[in-house]
Amino acid sequence: MDDRQASYGNNRRGGNGYGHGSPRGDYRHNGRGQYDRDDRGGERRNEYRSYDRRPNHDGTNRSGSFQQHGRQQWRGGNINNDHRNKRFKTEEPQIIKENVDDLTSEQQAYRERFKQLLQFEGAIEGIPLQAFCPKYSEEEKEDAAQYALEKAEEHMKAVGRNSNEGYSSDSADSLDDDYPGRSRRNDPCALTLGQKRFFLKLKDCLPLAAGFDVEGSSSTNFCYCPCSRQMKKWREQDRDVDMLIDERDQKDRKRDPCRHFEPMGLMAHLEKEGETCILHFGTRIYLEKLYENHNGPGIGHKNLYKLGDDKYKKADAEQTRNLQRFIRRGQQELAKEKEKNRQMELEFKNLEKISKDLCEQNKMLEEWRKVMHVEKKEKKKISEAQLSSNRVVMATYFSFLRTTYFRKSKGEIHMTVQSNPPQSKTSFSLQTFFDDYYDENPSLVILAEKPKDKKDKKSAASRKSAAKKQVKHTRHVLFGEYDGDGDIEHAMLSTWKITFKESADQDVDDTAVDEGGPLKQFKGDCWKQLNDLSIVIGEKKIKLFEDGDGGIIPITDEMLEYHIKKKAGSSEKKVVESAIKRAKAYARAVGRIVFNSFQDFEHHSVPRSVMLAIFANLILRGCIPGDDDYERDDVLKHIVPLAPSVVTKKKEDNAIMWHIGRHVDEDDDTSELWTPDLIFKKLIPDEFIRSRSVLLGGLADGLSLERTQNSGTPLEKGSSLAAAFRSFSLEALQSILFGKSKMTVEEVLAVLEPDYCQSEGKWEGTDEQIEEEKEKQKEFFEGDFKRYIREEAGKSPDFLEDFVEFCTGSTYIPFSSPGEKAFKIIVEFNFTSPEPGQLPMSHTCVNTIRFPGMGIYFGDYNLFGEKMELALAQCSRFDMK
Repeated sequence: MDDRQASYGNNRRGGNGYGHGSPRGDYRHNGRGQYDRDDRGGERRNEYRSYDRRPNHDGTNRSGSFQQHGRQQWRGGNINNDHRNKRFKTEEPQIIKENVDDLTSEQQAYRERFKQLLQFEGAIEGIPLQAFCPKYSEEEKEDAAQYALEKAEEHMKAVGRNSNEGYSSDSADSLDDDYPGRSRRNDPCALTLGQKRFFLKLKDCLPLAAGFDVEGSSSTNFCYCPCSRQMKKWREQDRDVDMLIDERDQKDRKRDPCRHFEPMGLMAHLEKEGETCILHFGTRIYLEKLYENHNGPGIGHKNLYKLGDDKYKKADAEQTRNLQRFIRRGQQELAKEKEKNRQMELEFKNLEKISKDLCEQNKMLEEWRKVMHVEKKEKKKISEAQLSSNRVVMATYFSFLRTTYFRKSKGEIHMTVQSNPPQSKTSFSLQTFFDDYYDENPSLVILAEKPKDKKDKKSAASRKSAAKKQVKHTRHVLFGEYDGDGDIEHAMLSTWKITFKESADQDVDDTAVDEGGPLKQFKGDCWKQLNDLSIVIGEKKIKLFEDGDGGIIPITDEMLEYHIKKKAGSSEKKVVESAIKRAKAYARAVGRIVFNSFQDFEHHSVPRSVMLAIFANLILRGCIPGDDDYERDDVLKHIVPLAPSVVTKKKEDNAIMWHIGRHVDEDDDTSELWTPDLIFKKLIPDEFIRSRSVLLGGLADGLSLERTQNSGTPLEKGSSLAAAFRSFSLEALQSILFGKSKMTVEEVLAVLEPDYCQSEGKWEGTDEQIEEEKEKQKEFFEGDFKRYIREEAGKSPDFLEDFVEFCTGSTYIPFSSPGEKAFKIIVEFNFTSPEPGQLPMSHTCVNTIRFPGMGIYFGDYNLFGEKMELALAQCSRFDMK
């Protein structure tokens, strides 16, 4: 028999148990589920043990069984139920104003499990958040539960061997007789199946020890006895356990009522009730085991010990020290955070100096909100759970499409691509690829023809015929209009097999076999070169897209037609129509490459720069400005990248500010005025959407599995995906289908160009001083600056895109064709501004990042890193004041 068993009988006889002539006996039950200190100690023992038989004011006793007068009144229906409410009604919780969102997702899940176990779920609002941050793992709880089971079994056997210490006739021995569905146990000293399951399930009784985990709180009255009525939901999870307690309640209605306690009160309750109930005995053992090292090896939770003894004092002192250390750390962290926020506020006052262009954009957005009477909308981040659910739905949708459109043939499409020389920026030229396949360049047949292999018995004519067929099919897949045979749909949902060949006679062994790598390379280089994609009139190029803040922008129909006429030197209708047809076909091909990436979104993502938010909303959701589903604040934010440069300061360049309050028909003073509602429903769609119907229509056609842009079909319908994707939010689509622009450290470093010793005023120093400062600037550029780029790129996959966006306003590095002026990011060192130690500045309109010309962060690399981090963080928040 262990120490607990040796003292167990003494506890029953009032020796040294909780509440019976011991320091723990200095506490007496107050009738509200708590134990109050009694200065008379053991003299109140008998009153403590029989407190539940003291009569209430209405004639009932506190045990829950009515006296004769009470029963008669109950039968008559006139009984006053106040006494029952005092005992059984759960008190309304005191709401603790804490933010549940501060909990992690795991802690919120734990809180939800906790809530589902409470008889009155509203009580969860009165429990501090500390209770939902469990300090012990499931394995530790399971070990404690197993230990409690073993000790309970040992105790039952020990009690059985010593009749003086056995349970009374109303004890658990008598309570655990057979009940419905169970046979009588053979060994009266053994635990029943229900009792064993009770102990093993204690690890899942989350409210049992909540009060132990809210240290430092003004109230810890959050412990629930597992045998109480309040834990009915927990017991109902196991039929054997639930029936066991129901049987217990029926056979012992005079037992102490079980409620919620403070930790010390719970331990006293378990000690007292454990004298005649093995369930309470084992629960106490479980808590003692679980919290035995709460404050360090051998130092348990203070509430496990008797008040005033050495172990209690030691645990209380250690618990106080731990709390003080925690408070000091929190105070230190809070002080650091306050200082950091103070510094950020000071730095953000110079926002205009950090990024003048970004500041102007935000001023323009605020002006738009004001004149259009639009309230600023706070961004709501989509939850991971919702995002995961949307992914499953989207994967199921594309799987359904494949089942619908796939033919019996293997779902693979082969394409041959003319590769660039090894030292080129990209693996192939997108412009050449489109031009050759659209014009069916004969050289493609030669390139696509497989070289003769020893095992290949096909004749040269047969191989050439197969090559012609492949070229024709590739052209049809990329540029062709739907003909109803399902061939294009099948191809768009298939796996594309890309073969890169530099020359027609390239050996088979030197040709890459596409197992995913060549296709990723092909698509990645497509996205890089989209901004440079053109149609060629004679030898003159007309770019189909413009570089804008955040991504590429299709040129307007008017601009396209103007350039065609200008480059062709003719206004002949056939020439213009032919060029427009080619432009739309190129846009259609881009859409089909995008679609093929979407249908395999787990392996291929499309950079957001390929499709700005306003165009994605139109093409993928059929949602156009003016629709009820398109929030007006989102509309304003989405058209900022398409607005003319804010640097011009000309009101006529600002479509919204220019039109508001003017007549729709400027030549008719009686025509209606441009109101905010009319601007959203007519001006913005016309100005930013319908004006680009050729290229947007081509993109929508390419992202469809059927003809969508027939004559008469409104662009507002979007692509065929819109019918399914309208149910998704734009944020969800962007998160699932789109990703970051792919760029390497080498690519970013290659476009950096230093500009030393600049000044907005006249330099007042000597030539020798200029040379000295120039050497320091060169050292910083080649040293700390490039080191920072490399190190941060290694830490975060998003850094390079964030850095490029800070410098240029775009999330990608624009591609430049050979012979064109190469794109550069200017790294300027200016003696005037910023001043030494201030944040770096950016001028996105001229792709420039600017550093102090003197005292460049005082040679402190860490200081420089902090300033860069602040500048990037500030400018990453698009919508700010």
